[in-house]
Amino acid sequence: VGPVRPKIEYIRGYVYMITLTNSHNASHSLEFQREGQKKAMKRFFEGRTSTALMQRLGKRYHVTNYEVTLGQNGWHPHHHILVFSDKKLDDDFFQLRDDMARHWINCCKKSGLPLPSMEHGLDLVYGKTAQQVVSQYLCKWGVEHEMTKGHTKKGKEDGLTPFDLLRQSGDNPHYRKLFKQFADVFKGKQQLYWSNGLKSRLGV
Repeated sequence: VGPVRPKIEYIRGYVYMITLTNSHNASHSLEFQREGQKKAMKRFFEGRTSTALMQRLGKRYHVTNYEVTLGQNGWHPHHHILVFSDKKLDDDFFQLRDDMARHWINCCKKSGLPLPSMEHGLDLVYGKTAQQVVSQYLCKWGVEHEMTKGHTKKGKEDGLTPFDLLRQSGDNPHYRKLFKQFADVFKGKQQLYWSNGLKSRLGV
């Protein structure tokens, strides 16, 4: 019952990870950033510029994970995008990364977001084998993790995840207020997205 699960040797290719964010500070509300990033992400994947960039990247499918942390500069929503590609980038890797970063900055500008820098707005990472990257990122982004294990995830360094705020909110009214803000903004919103056809292709 269900789709035929293809053998791993029949799925060849490469995996890249794109991280997207924008400049922000404590005065920028989470709702403002989410709405702006929603528009910017739509622009990032649409239009002639995007089509040309994704062709250079060799994109066939992608998985997007939308994460939120809280740090010294306020709310920090950001996207991690796994790109399943049929192309190995060699000489064009760093040039493509810069061209994609310029495209992302333009998308943020058109969407009314504070502009990111070339250095920090977009990061492009290459997984030497698809299996390595999928095991590190895709598996932890499974539906069971998103639906039932979000409360176990913890922030890095000085950043707090929304559920860090919840865990520490017992004696901290400010943290309770921040967690409620997160819950209000993200209630019913999709944070994990698989591009059309990918689940079927992988037999998920």
